[in-house]
Amino acid sequence: MLTRILRSLGFVSGSGGGHGIVRPEDGTKFLEVANGDLWLARGDTLIYKSTNKGLSWSPIANRTDDIRGMFYDRTANIIYCVEAKEDSVLDDRKVFYIDLDDSDNVVEMGSWTPPLSVIDASGMDIFKIGSDFYVTDIFEGPAAVTGIQIRKWNDPNWDQVATLVTDIAGQRPTPFLVTVVGTDAYFLQENTSSNNIDLLKFDSTGPTLTSIFATGAYQLDTVETTVIVYDDSDNLTFILNKDADGLNYLQRWNITGASITELGRFDVVFMRDGFNSGVVPNESVKGFGLTDEKIYEIKPKHGSIILRQDASGITDDNWEAISDNIAMNVDGDMFEFTEVSNEIDEIEYDYGIIGIPQVGFFIAHPDFQTNWNKGDSIKIYDQFDVLEFWGIIKDKSRDDRGFYRFDIDSFGNEVYRVQYDNDYSADDLDTKQKDIIDNACDFCYRSSSIVGTTTTFDYKYKRAIAYLFYLGRFLERQIPYIEPDGLIHTEAYDGQTKQAQFYGATYNFKDDDDGAEPSGWVSNNDANCTSTIISDLDGHKKVLKLTDNNGAGKAEITNSYSIQTDATIEIYIAKSDLTNGVGYFETYENVTLITRIYVFEDDILAGVNGAPDTVVKAAAFSATDTLIHIKIVLNSSANTYDIYVDGILEANNHAYFNNSVNGINKTTVRTIDSHTGFSVYYDAIGNSFDPAYTVGDNSVGWELSNHWQNAHFIDIPDIRDIQPGYFEGNTGITRATVRYKDNTLSTKPTIPGSGKT
Repeated sequence: MLTRILRSLGFVSGSGGGHGIVRPEDGTKFLEVANGDLWLARGDTLIYKSTNKGLSWSPIANRTDDIRGMFYDRTANIIYCVEAKEDSVLDDRKVFYIDLDDSDNVVEMGSWTPPLSVIDASGMDIFKIGSDFYVTDIFEGPAAVTGIQIRKWNDPNWDQVATLVTDIAGQRPTPFLVTVVGTDAYFLQENTSSNNIDLLKFDSTGPTLTSIFATGAYQLDTVETTVIVYDDSDNLTFILNKDADGLNYLQRWNITGASITELGRFDVVFMRDGFNSGVVPNESVKGFGLTDEKIYEIKPKHGSIILRQDASGITDDNWEAISDNIAMNVDGDMFEFTEVSNEIDEIEYDYGIIGIPQVGFFIAHPDFQTNWNKGDSIKIYDQFDVLEFWGIIKDKSRDDRGFYRFDIDSFGNEVYRVQYDNDYSADDLDTKQKDIIDNACDFCYRSSSIVGTTTTFDYKYKRAIAYLFYLGRFLERQIPYIEPDGLIHTEAYDGQTKQAQFYGATYNFKDDDDGAEPSGWVSNNDANCTSTIISDLDGHKKVLKLTDNNGAGKAEITNSYSIQTDATIEIYIAKSDLTNGVGYFETYENVTLITRIYVFEDDILAGVNGAPDTVVKAAAFSATDTLIHIKIVLNSSANTYDIYVDGILEANNHAYFNNSVNGINKTTVRTIDSHTGFSVYYDAIGNSFDPAYTVGDNSVGWELSNHWQNAHFIDIPDIRDIQPGYFEGNTGITRATVRYKDNTLSTKPTIPGSGKT
């Protein structure tokens, strides 16, 4: 077990050298590099380094101009800086870097000259997207209007690649610190003339620079509060100062939804997003209170912050700067996050809901009881450096022996918790039920998200996060534990036999009886040919089986619907004999054949009108009675379609068999009328035009339960004191489809058994 708290190192920054008290110009110019050394910019022009946690410092560079922005390339182990005089027209903007693997060698990296009337450089920054370096600056456009520019390093020049007019002539808009998300960069800027604040987005693929949010109701407080933090999901978090009361408020910008939410009153400063290592035990960005001694931490994937530690017991002064492992207060006193698990005598916590630690306690000797206080957060890692518990110290008491007992409770320590408040009842449509899980829950499967959908609730659900107690059974996977940030750790089946499952689809035949024809379909079978439901095949429950025992006839069944354009249809197909028989999957516009996919022996082919058919995938079937996933994506305007087999695009822009007039309105599955003594199987037919179906939903099986069952839900604050940790309630789970997402939030499903996406 490992756990850390912030402790005093017992010395003042610089007390071990001849440079006096060494502090950064501001908290954004203080960083910790990969080997633990500390670096800072002091007095605008000086770069210092410490190899002993700040006890002593060595000057590395003394620049002629002011350091405006710093970027640490952790992979290359290089610190990049941009510098400029704030009030000197004659001085160029300059970039240099310090190569930490080359004896801290300082190397110049080009310069550029600003417009004569644009002499303010207070807000510049340098950042990296992919392998390219960029800087922000202000510029002067036609008619002397001013704005923000982005320059890119094209050795040996810094070329202007994007501009945005944001202010009137003669003014000096100020860009602030940049945070990179994928191929985009985000930063705040302030206009001199209007004092308005903009959130700007630079899209490097354009490249384009745009304002995505503007407000006249807030201002920026200090340089430190302009830091933007990304929560590894979809949220940007930063501080704005409200005009109405002059106080700082935490803001969350949702990237996908393009919306901003004021979260509450916080005087919080965050370390720069790019200065965080992102690895255990520093998975997320830390911050500190401007007006108190509290340490905070961003909660990954939730757009919220955690009270990490109230450090008022170890410092009398507010904080100056913080890194992954080191903090400095305004007097220069140095502190370090220290491993203290050996100071805990006993610890116990339960695993509540499928491995989620809920409540517990630990015991500490009186000599160490000052390490922890009521309201602090505690993070516990196992021997493999996996975060096992993240919770709040709810109470602190002393037992009869004089030892101190600390009661702990997970998920109750969020300073700000994402709100979710919508009314849903048992008669809501599936699409509305999906909204609850998609927006209120955060499941992960290894490094990918699992999102449960279409769960019916019969009460008002408030406060995400909810974890279904029977999720493990739905997935049929062994789940040893779930991390507090939602990461589910799973193991293999470990020799267990996989039971047949329903697969989410428009038609998965779950309500059809064995031996019956499927509802919603019309058969047109010749003699000795049938189209009926069987109990299971290849891990799928309720499969449509077409049997052909007529060498001059066929089994055929059709589903009709309204005209659809640009549709996507997914289906599973298997054959009983890889040397005999043909199975078809076709779409029609009335009686006109539009697309034809068929399985001949072990090959998959696509029909071509008046020409030899196209082999989409040869030897696609490796065994009989084995289902293969096929998806077609229609382009009605081009009269073409794409064909995917087990998630792989095998045929691109394949021509329709006949051009459509309006679209398609019928799906037919059938056998060939010239073979006999074989069967073809179909299952989990998903239509993109079905509002209850999302493309990819038929990729993962789920367990159906036709009765009311108990489900456990996380720690809703309103009832936490009544039933600590969790509560039980009848939720009427009628369906629980699961689909995969990766960390970039794309929805490409992994097809079971193939590993393909």
